[in-house]
Amino acid sequence: MKVYYLTTIFTFGRHKGKTLKQVLKIDFQYIDWCLRNVEDFVIAQSQFGQITEEFGHFSYEAFKAQKNKWGSYNNKNYDDYPEPTTNMMDDIDWEAETFEAITGGELGDWEDFDGSLDDAFTAMGLD
Repeated sequence: MKVYYLTTIFTFGRHKGKTLKQVLKIDFQYIDWCLRNVEDFVIAQSQFGQITEEFGHFSYEAFKAQKNKWGSYNNKNYDDYPEPTTNMMDDIDWEAETFEAITGGELGDWEDFDGSLDDAFTAMGLD
């Protein structure tokens, strides 16, 4: 199960390479569809309410799927699922994931750029 936060980058589908927030702005119904149809897609509980306030409400089917996924994922009630800790977030290499999402591996490995997004963007001509 992949938990999507507003900053999570899509690695599949027609919005591959965009963040959840970007997709919500341009194609809200696609996220609704993902919740209903993509088994491994779930939105972080801590951001679900914020998303509905900022972008609108999901269909009943999508909301129900979200709730069921959290329940089956953690064998807990949806409302009881713990928020991620900052330590969990620190374990994620955001720059490496961003590099992989943007380049799709066309520029080699992240390590080739000594862990610098600035160097990677320069190599892509985006500086």
